[in-house]
Amino acid sequence: MIFENSIFLIELKNKGTGGWLSKAIDQLRNTIRLLKLHDNLDRFQYKKAYACNRKHPNFQVMDSEANRKFYRETGFRIDAQAKIDIK
Repeated sequence: MIFENSIFLIELKNKGTGGWLSKAIDQLRNTIRLLKLHDNLDRFQYKKAYACNRKHPNFQVMDSEANRKFYRETGFRIDAQAKIDIK
């Protein structure tokens, strides 16, 4: 989803088994890499990536170091959850 100064990437998973979060994060990294090849993402002030799984509706805790690493690598903040509220 793209707005005037924001971009939100959403990776949807529908798996009840483990390992879904790492697969979603890998897919988001790849998507960001491809976007950077074809677009200037610096024009966006807010960049957020979501890994979502409706079969895991409870809050998925992401390690703060993993969050920092993802941000350093991609320039995007990341969150894992089942429901997204964009205001």
